[in-house]
Amino acid sequence: MHGEQRGWVRADAQGRYRFESIRPEEHPGREDPQHVHMHVIEPGRRTYYIENTVFTDDPLLTAERRERESAGRGGHGMATPRREDEGVWVVRRDIVLGAGTPGYPALEE
Repeated sequence: MHGEQRGWVRADAQGRYRFESIRPEEHPGREDPQHVHMHVIEPGRRTYYIENTVFTDDPLLTAERRERESAGRGGHGMATPRREDEGVWVVRRDIVLGAGTPGYPALEE
């Protein structure tokens, strides 16, 4: 089911954010790697999407997909997962505001 897991997060004054979720699985019958969709809402700007966060250890993340993800909206979306205590996956995704976004910083009408 699309969009079953949703959430919101607000960055702090230093731009840090954190959310907790399950590690997604690939979509049945498709060859897309595991991914998390993300949108950015900046004060005084329109909402825009950034590249999906994908995981470097996913066997479905092909060389072609890695290249495409490395220069996408919001900076590259590849994250290297690591396990912490109790089997929790942790990833870091740095977002470059406006990177690769048409019309940024000017608002499109």
